[in-house]
Amino acid sequence: MTGRSISLAAGLALAVGLLAAPADGRVTVPAPLTDLAPAQKADIGSIQDYLNGVKTMTGKFDQYAPDGSLTSGDFALARPGRLRFDYNPPSQVLIVADGYWLTMVDAYSRQLSRWPINDTPLGVLVKKDIDLDQDVDILGLEDKAGVIRLTVADKKEPGKGTMTMVFTKAPLELRQWRVKDAQGQVTTVTLSDTRQNVAVDPGLFTYKDPRPAKPFRPGIHK
Repeated sequence: MTGRSISLAAGLALAVGLLAAPADGRVTVPAPLTDLAPAQKADIGSIQDYLNGVKTMTGKFDQYAPDGSLTSGDFALARPGRLRFDYNPPSQVLIVADGYWLTMVDAYSRQLSRWPINDTPLGVLVKKDIDLDQDVDILGLEDKAGVIRLTVADKKEPGKGTMTMVFTKAPLELRQWRVKDAQGQVTTVTLSDTRQNVAVDPGLFTYKDPRPAKPFRPGIHK
C-alpha cells in the first residue's frame, strides 16, 4: 500500500470510528455533563426522538481527513445496524455494515477490515432503540444560531475517542459528525442531499468476500 493509500484508509477508518485506542494509552476526554438545564434536556430529548424516527437515510457525503484531504461519495443508512459508504473514484474503498459487522474494503490494496458495528462510534446512530442517556456520555452540548452540536463518548470506553454530531434545528436534521480518535486525529463527515425514511434496497448492506474462506478475527486482514 502506498503512503497516500495508507493515509486515505486511515482517514476512512477514522471517519466511521474504526481506529481503536492504542494499548498503552487513552485520549483525555472532558467529564460528562451533569445538572443539565431544562433547555439542554429538551435538546437531547429532541435529538433522541429524531434519531429514533430515522428508519432510513440516503444522500451524499464529503469527508475531510486529518491531513486535509477530501473524499466524497454516496451513503445509505437503514436501522438497525446497516450502513453503506460508496467513495467516488479514484478511491476504491467501500464501507458496508450488515447489521452486525462493519466491513471496510480497499480494492486497490486488496485489504479488508471488519469490526462489530456497535464497537464503533457510529453504532449509536443505527441502534434499534437509541437511548442517549444509556448509550453514551454527554460531553458537550451547544445550541447556537440554529445549530446544535452534541459531543459524546462511549460510556464503557470513553478513552477511545469522541464524536460530535451537528444538527440543524429547524428542521432538526443530522448534517455532520466529527470523530476524534485516541491520538487526537479528527475526521469530519458532512452530509448533503439527504432523504429520510425512503425505500432502500436491502442488498446495499451485504458484502460477500470473494477470497477463500478462512478463520476470521475482527481487525485488518489482507
